Amino acid sequence: MRYARIMRPAPSTVAHLPGCLPGRLLACLAPLLVLLGCGEEATPPPPPPCQLNGNFQQTVFTVIGRDRALRETSYGLLLADRGTGEVLCSEYVQGWQDVYPASAIKTLIAVALLRKVDSGAVSLGDSVAISQPNAAAECSQWDCSLYGPGKRVTVKTLLWDMITISNNLATNQLIDVVGKDECNRTADLLGEPSLRIVRKVYDKVNPEPDITSRNSATAAGLVELYREILSGRLGVLRRESRELLVDILVHQRINGSLSGDFPKQVPFYHKTGNTSEVSSDGGFYYLDARAAVVLVALQGFVDFQAMRAVGRATLDLTLHLPRAMTPPAPLASLRPSLAP
Repeated sequence: MRYARIMRPAPSTVAHLPGCLPGRLLACLAPLLVLLGCGEEATPPPPPPCQLNGNFQQTVFTVIGRDRALRETSYGLLLADRGTGEVLCSEYVQGWQDVYPASAIKTLIAVALLRKVDSGAVSLGDSVAISQPNAAAECSQWDCSLYGPGKRVTVKTLLWDMITISNNLATNQLIDVVGKDECNRTADLLGEPSLRIVRKVYDKVNPEPDITSRNSATAAGLVELYREILSGRLGVLRRESRELLVDILVHQRINGSLSGDFPKQVPFYHKTGNTSEVSSDGGFYYLDARAAVVLVALQGFVDFQAMRAVGRATLDLTLHLPRAMTPPAPLASLRPSLAP
């Protein structure tokens, strides 16, 4: 970045510049010097970068224990310009360690689906018949009158239910609509091959018993996914699709993890996940008109209280970083609720 090079004229010269009072000297001289080739228009310097100084890592170590955090978790924190996606600062604990994400990976499926919507290959209003082999066994958890075998559901409702209530039948039906390969290509567009959809998800009855590999993720990969959703810096989705997904994420009904101790005025745009063996959460919140915070937790054990503690401590940390931050505020341009 280049700044103006203002040449200071001699006092006698200044005295003969009409209308140039001492307090307005630079303002008067800068345009003239640009015309003369002696300077360039001044660009205001950027705000100072935020500094985490290991505080996020220390928070995770204090809550979970250093050895266990390094061995069994992947945590990530990134502050970004919400308009451009520029990284203001970031910090990780084993950010590139693969930890099974459970349902936290469903946000990747949502982005892949919306790419197909943007291309015109799929419409949100399309009606899809529930065809999962485990639908009869598992539909009672989601209402068999809606998700029983052969029931028809719109793509938009499938998307909404996959994110907000973590409906596994809706998820698996969307995997069929999108395709696993397309989900993984979407991750590649983000430069994050650590995010992979290998098999469908389930509660009790495995719809793909022949597939033994599991879906995978790292905190760093999910951080990049959410950075794209909040800023659109790579153009993976059209703005309308990003706004729809942001609106769905903020209507998440499972909120006992990272944002469990957030004040009500701080919305967390996120997707959780857990099994009997792992717990996860990831998303973002806004600090002010410029900055957003992406926060991701993948744990190879179940401890929601730990995530709540890390989440609240991180919120307090980011609100008091040594840079100009105003109180958290929701996205001003967000459209009204787009629930089906």
